[in-house]
Amino acid sequence: MAAMQESSLRNLNYGDRDSVGLFQQRPSTGWGSVEQIMDPVFAAQSFYGINSFGSNPGVIQQPGWQTMNPGQLAQAVQRSAYPDRYDNWYNLSVELLNDYRSGR
Repeated sequence: MAAMQESSLRNLNYGDRDSVGLFQQRPSTGWGSVEQIMDPVFAAQSFYGINSFGSNPGVIQQPGWQTMNPGQLAQAVQRSAYPDRYDNWYNLSVELLNDYRSGR
């Protein structure tokens, strides 16, 4: 949901201020170097909180993340100026996940 909202799943080398990559993370706010953030694996690991780089808490560092609304959870990590927009991608995200799980 977050990458869909932030970049339409495109690994962008531009964005608002110094935001780059799938999640439009910012080097100036501690997400990593431009090169690191442009690596989709690194960016996803940072978003989910499974790499130890930087001081930004990812998904699994959010208190109560297991029971949070997905849009609110994305907002807690991303701190977007448009917090309600992540929810717009919920249904498509579920559909894509179900297709992936079923092998489609």
